[in-house]
Amino acid sequence: MSRVPVHPAARRPAGQVALEPPDDRDAVGLQALTDAVNEAAKHAMNRLMTFTLAGLYVAITIGTTTDEMLLRGSSLPLPLLGVGLPIVPFYVVVPAMYVLLHMNLLLQLSLLADKLGRLNRRIQALPDEESRGERYALIHPFPFAHLLLGTAHSRLVRALLKAVVWSLVVIVPVILLCWTQRQFLAYHSVPITWTHRLCVIGDLALIWIYWRLIFRTVRGPVDKDSRPRWTPWGALRSAGRWAAGVTATGVVAFVSVAIFAVPGESADFVSVYAPPWYVLGPWMPPPVPGELDNLLHRNLVLREMTLVAAEPPPELLAAGGEDVWRKHARGLDLRGRDLRRADFYRSRLVNADLRGAILKGAYLSFAELQGVDLEGAQLQGACLSFAHLQGVNLGGAQLQEAILRDARLQGANLRGAQLQGALLGAQLQGAYLSFAHLQGANLTGAQLQGANLTGAHLQGANLTGAQLQGALLLETAIRGVSLQKAVLRFCVLLGLDDKEQDWDAIERLIEKKLSPGEKRDDVLDRIKAARARAEDKDWKLEYPGPEATEECLYNPWSPMGNWPLHVMDVAEFLAKRAEYLAGLACEDEYVATTLAYRSRPAPVHPTWVGDAPLGGALLHARTKDCPGLKALPDDLVKELEEAVARGAASQPSTQPAPNSRPGP
Repeated sequence: MSRVPVHPAARRPAGQVALEPPDDRDAVGLQALTDAVNEAAKHAMNRLMTFTLAGLYVAITIGTTTDEMLLRGSSLPLPLLGVGLPIVPFYVVVPAMYVLLHMNLLLQLSLLADKLGRLNRRIQALPDEESRGERYALIHPFPFAHLLLGTAHSRLVRALLKAVVWSLVVIVPVILLCWTQRQFLAYHSVPITWTHRLCVIGDLALIWIYWRLIFRTVRGPVDKDSRPRWTPWGALRSAGRWAAGVTATGVVAFVSVAIFAVPGESADFVSVYAPPWYVLGPWMPPPVPGELDNLLHRNLVLREMTLVAAEPPPELLAAGGEDVWRKHARGLDLRGRDLRRADFYRSRLVNADLRGAILKGAYLSFAELQGVDLEGAQLQGACLSFAHLQGVNLGGAQLQEAILRDARLQGANLRGAQLQGALLGAQLQGAYLSFAHLQGANLTGAQLQGANLTGAHLQGANLTGAQLQGALLLETAIRGVSLQKAVLRFCVLLGLDDKEQDWDAIERLIEKKLSPGEKRDDVLDRIKAARARAEDKDWKLEYPGPEATEECLYNPWSPMGNWPLHVMDVAEFLAKRAEYLAGLACEDEYVATTLAYRSRPAPVHPTWVGDAPLGGALLHARTKDCPGLKALPDDLVKELEEAVARGAASQPSTQPAPNSRPGP
């Protein structure tokens, strides 16, 4: 049987294998193949519509995700199911499912491309242009199919086909995954961020694998003799396409890994720090903490918002108003959360549980934080200027370089807090600063009336102009401290630690705790100046003057051997001091609460029980016009009354004699 001659119109173009001419027996097979292609095209189009709708839902959900939802961990609705999924699992599961849907779509397109390649080779074997055009017209109008076949369309139509297919199948999915990563970035979860990165990189790999497979399938096998002739222009175009693809992939991967990074993680390429809040006065507008950080959504921005888990019942609000709201509002549970550089300017976070939270560089100026538990929190470099921190628990908190200018810390607990280099022009009346680390701290003008500084580390601290009336300094390390213009009326200065210090160790501690910069240099300068003063073997704590030390309890020997000797009746001093502290408690309920707890039978220090008369003074003042003490909880008042009734508030006979030199 002789071979049928090939029709001139069916001659193979460059790059394709030789095609055999069709005969009448192939008509039925060609129609069946066309039907199979159309069925596969419909199936692939349905997959594309499903994938597009899923992407639209994800985009809408992500677009409506707010910083408040990230903070609270709110639930997001799932389509069709009618149930909510917590926001963290949503941002873990949904991107991975979206990548699987994308892989399924690319697989369906690959199968369709195989059928299109077979059909295209059969159509190209038809003897005339009209027959081929009729066959192409029977193919389902799926843009992907017509783009792969390269049928005779105008340049505009071909450009539109490319735009539709590339946008829906390649560009939009990658952008959506990157946007998902950006929107969740402010949550500051490194493991989840790496999950998003793996989704982005995995999706890029799927596109490279399937896209090349699809076009190779359509073109069909190419034998050695039918390869297209090499031309410089063709080689340049091919190299340009490869370079563009590799460059785009590299840029997306770099943005996902290095730019969309959690602040402080190892992959963080962007390091934008907050502006120097400490140089701004209250008349200046609040600063924006890092324009690039805001653009990349690296930190939460929750300005002037009410952030509580549940508000008090309406009947309570009607009875007591704002004070009742602050006491009974249920705070958010934010234990251990990474909230570094978050912006809470003028927000209300009352009664929140922030134990162990990371708030480095956070902006909390003018924030209402009454009753917040910040035990062990990391607040290095945080701005707390004018913040309401009354009654806050800051025990063991890391407050190095924090700015507490004019912050209201009445009754706050700062036991063991790290405050090296902190700016503390704050209201610390009645604050609990026992064993706090305040080396080199700037306490100029600090309001420390009634504060407990037992065992605090004050080496090199600047207490110029500090208000220390009624403060308690027992066994406090004060080597090199400056007390110029400080007011010490009713202050207790007993057992002060003035022994020689390891100044080199203190300087190393400052260099370790504080980040390099002007602030650390200022702290080190204060430490060095204090060291120069303290290394004098005849060093004494400077005497601030008779008015400042009026009715002050101290022992006039080292380090106060240069202070004047005067006789004072201990019982009278303690009674006057208790009366002064009771008056201080009347002015603020948080100070009242702290002093009430201090006056209980358990002493604040083994060597000091001089606050025993305070319970009776507080109860007596409570009978008068005293709003701070009248706000005390009933159970605490009952405990005070029982202690006074048992005589626990009477003055002990073991109280050391003040203001007299030791005997032989």
